[in-house]
Order: sequence, then C-alpha cells, then structure tokens
Amino acid sequence: MVFQESALFDSLSVEDNVAYRLHEDRVPEEEAHVRVVEALKFVELEQAIAKFPPELSGGMRRRVSIARAIISKPDLILYDSPTGGLDPITSTTIIDLVMKERDVNHTTSLLITHRLQDAFALAMNRYDPKKATMERIPDNGVDAGTKFLVLNEGKVVFDGTTGELVNSTDPWLKQYLS
Repeated sequence: MVFQESALFDSLSVEDNVAYRLHEDRVPEEEAHVRVVEALKFVELEQAIAKFPPELSGGMRRRVSIARAIISKPDLILYDSPTGGLDPITSTTIIDLVMKERDVNHTTSLLITHRLQDAFALAMNRYDPKKATMERIPDNGVDAGTKFLVLNEGKVVFDGTTGELVNSTDPWLKQYLS
C-alpha cells in the first residue's frame, strides 16, 4: 500500500524504510540492500538511500513510499491519493511511476483519487520501456484493463469501463466529469 502522506518512519533512513518489510521477513542484509537499490532505481531515487524522510521533499517521500510498496513484488498495490497535496509536475511523476509499475511489472493498481486527470492519465496512457516515458495509447485508445468505480456520499454510483463512464447519461456523473 502507498499511503496518502507516505507514512515513512522519520527515524529510519530511506534504505531502512524501503527495506522495512524485508527486515520483518528476515531477508539477509546483503540481499535486502540489493533489492532496496533496485527499488530506488525504479523510482529514480537511488541517490537518496542514506537520507532521512525529513530531508526529502513531498514528492521524494511519495517515491520512497512506492519503492517500499514494490520491494516485495506484490500482485496488487493500493494507492491512497498518491498525488494529494503535490504540485502538478510532481503529480505527473507519481502517476508515471504508477503506470510504469503497472506496465513493466504487470502489477494490478487500485488508485483512490479525487483527481480525474490522474485516473484518465492511467486509462489513456501506457509506459513505453524502450523510451522510458509515458505515451498516449494510439487512436484515442484506452487501457482495456482500466475500470472506474465512482462513489458519491458513500454509495457506488458507477462501476464500469472508461468508455462507459465518459458516455454515461447519468446527470450527476455528467456534471462531475465536466
């Protein structure tokens, strides 16, 4: 899980935060270090391995949180508003990492967000490992595996595909999307 405010341990280094689960599982220190470096490279933050969370920006903290989530190579990651409180450029970086994890490691991602642009970025783009960048799916395509679940006042008001969402005739959804 990637928590909204990263939920890092301020008294532990970046390396120890990322390796936390590995330490709990008693993974040998040498192997844990190699895996931490690999996870930090994935989020482009290996240079911060010895830093402590108070020394990091908000975006860097989120990237460390993603590294901690991917360290055990999960099948599913829950992202709780991973771009909340971040500037637009940093938010794009975080969504790119969510997409990279989804497309490179085939990890199912459940993203909780109020930011429609983040949800639609995931639905309409893919990560190209050859170019190491996010790109639009050709011909106004959408990722067939992307589904939307929309809540309003604690009730599910929509559950379906991107196409079904944007073509909904529901008045509340139309207003919400506009």
